[in-house]
Amino acid sequence: MLRQVIGRHLVRQSTVKPFAQGLVWARAQSQAAPVQGQTQTQPPTIQAGDAAAKKPEEFKGQKKTVGKPRDSKARARRNYNQKVSEITQQIRRAADSASADLTEPIQILEEGLSYLREIQKAEGISEEELYRSFQVVILTIFRKAQADGANLGGKSVEDIFDMLVQYQVAHGYHFATMMARKLQSDSADYDGVLTLWVRYLEYSKLQPNQFQFFKCYHSKLNGIPGVSYYQNDLPNVVFFAYMQSLIQQEIKFDAEIASKVLQQEELPSLFQVGSTVVRLGILSSQEEFGKSFGDAIDQFNVESTDPNGPIVLKRINQYVERRYTMGVKKTYDQIIEAASRKGGIKIQEITLIRFMAAYIQLGEYDLCLDVFSNMVSHGVQQPSAHSWEMMLFALCNPQRVKSMEKNGRKLDMLARKLEQCIATMEANKLQFNAKMLSVVIGCYANLNLMDKVDQLMQGERLLGGKKLPIIQKGKNNYILGLIANGSVANAENKLQQFQAEDVSYIPSINVLNSFLKKYVDGKNFESAEKVLKYAKDNHVEYDLATYTILIDMHFKINREMGQSAKIETIFQLLSEATTNKDGTPSSIKLNEITLGSIIDGLCKDGSNIDAARTLYKYVSKNMKPTRESTTAMLSTELEFGSLDEAKKLFQMYTSNITNSSRIWNMMIKGLLKRDEEMALEFFHDFKKKSNAQCKPNFFTYYFLLEYFLRKDRREIVQALVDDINGGALTDLGDTLPKVLNSIKGQYEVRHDLVN
Repeated sequence: MLRQVIGRHLVRQSTVKPFAQGLVWARAQSQAAPVQGQTQTQPPTIQAGDAAAKKPEEFKGQKKTVGKPRDSKARARRNYNQKVSEITQQIRRAADSASADLTEPIQILEEGLSYLREIQKAEGISEEELYRSFQVVILTIFRKAQADGANLGGKSVEDIFDMLVQYQVAHGYHFATMMARKLQSDSADYDGVLTLWVRYLEYSKLQPNQFQFFKCYHSKLNGIPGVSYYQNDLPNVVFFAYMQSLIQQEIKFDAEIASKVLQQEELPSLFQVGSTVVRLGILSSQEEFGKSFGDAIDQFNVESTDPNGPIVLKRINQYVERRYTMGVKKTYDQIIEAASRKGGIKIQEITLIRFMAAYIQLGEYDLCLDVFSNMVSHGVQQPSAHSWEMMLFALCNPQRVKSMEKNGRKLDMLARKLEQCIATMEANKLQFNAKMLSVVIGCYANLNLMDKVDQLMQGERLLGGKKLPIIQKGKNNYILGLIANGSVANAENKLQQFQAEDVSYIPSINVLNSFLKKYVDGKNFESAEKVLKYAKDNHVEYDLATYTILIDMHFKINREMGQSAKIETIFQLLSEATTNKDGTPSSIKLNEITLGSIIDGLCKDGSNIDAARTLYKYVSKNMKPTRESTTAMLSTELEFGSLDEAKKLFQMYTSNITNSSRIWNMMIKGLLKRDEEMALEFFHDFKKKSNAQCKPNFFTYYFLLEYFLRKDRREIVQALVDDINGGALTDLGDTLPKVLNSIKGQYEVRHDLVN
């Protein structure tokens, strides 16, 4: 049992309640019909105290167990070539002492690289050592070479770059810098940038093993003052140059051709491109970027978009995978405009259904309903059953219902809306089937209208005048509705009833996950174990949500024992989630939600911050840093870790993910607890850099006022109030006016703000 391997010595706490009746999950495999075609999924082996858990295959490329502290003795045993060390030290001394005249360090650098390449094989010098050893000194020379008045001994910056490429010690930073130089002049050389890009792609294939290190080394450069480089810089600059070239030549944009140019399926976002070209000094501001580039690519997207074509579906899938709602919304707006421009071309219902499904996957149920509403008002007078199913799922989804639970009037209106939808479907003579009946059962169950559910289940109420069978999905939705409304005991009883009535009924993994999460959240680990055993005995395959809950369970059990979660166990779970028993990749893909959950769990109390950093570093190198994982890591550094690391994460987030008021607010609020002066510096910087899309809002002023009122810092409070008096906010929200009203006697608050 999972409890035996998660925590063999866990003393049963009073918080661990025995499973109600204890029979639901004890059903033996022999009592259930095996599910054909499914591979049995073994429960993960989790040992709270086992530091020697097997490392998953995808982590074998690293030289040591990820997450374990580096052994100083092992570090001392690493062999460094004496000649490499002596030559780099000599070059460094010459480079550090040189001011404008770089003739000597450049000459020594070239001679040193040439000599070491000649003796490399005989001396047993690895590519990694040669590459690593020269990076800092090359950076010093390369930066000084670009300064005004630099004497390069008859060479140019381009000559130095060519030398670095020739001896295979060039870094992506050097390529990005050379591209930026070609774009910074008045006569920007777009073709020259594309030529450099081809050269980069060829260079990256010279020595794959060495170049793997090349790609990972980028984070080291960010620790050097004045140097900023990210792996996305190159494709971002190339995309910018490619698009500007099209604009210049009045050639229409084609997303497929652009993908081939960049050698990647997913095109960079406008925000990422704009951030890169501004940071590299190609353009002066995001506003300039928007005028010269952003509007043009939006226009290209509209003109070149086939509303019903494969490119649209591809974009939707990419944005859903990245959890980027605005990307889906922008694509939807573009196809509406494109259809309008192209003589009123009709957008097919199947395309709109894909948008509805995307919004459901992203948890944006109101946007899904908007698509359905627009579909009906723009020509699809009788939506298909599939469209209605999507619409009803979004209308009465448990999360949407939960958001209304404190407002009885809204719930009543929602119930009436559901009845109106069913009446409309019946009036349109929609062909109801068992699947549609299951969706309607789920809607009523989520609304906790169990009397109506029972009428449908017992055939007392017919949909479309037809008696329809109750399929497993209908039973699953009944149980899910009970769990969503907190009736776990009733859900357990209903499950027993369904199993007694139909020996072939096995609840879906979604149902099992819902039970599992309730038990884990309530620290009822004994019942959670029974769910896992039931899944194993009945061949119900785990999905990504299951593994996420298991990781959370691992954290909670270890905390109950007063221990820290083991990073090795997390990697083992990740390996099990993504790998089949035969070693082939599974259908499960790690996404940012899972990784954010893992990192957040590692850092809950700050005791596993090193493990969290290790995992985040792995994610950053092997995937893409995401909103969820980065904000989880940033929050942890702010509360328990290093403020310097927090600032680096903040810079990475605002430069490469998105620059939003939310991330600024998180940073400022987190800093208030550790360094209020730094928090104020960030606040003033926020105001200075604000624009229409990203600026201080009522949340910013609310938590700043709350903090400094508590500290009785009157001068700061009045300065914040003066900002608000002066019109800094167009929306005060619900809470801020109450704060202003409570202090109007002690501070000068504008009269109309509190009345």
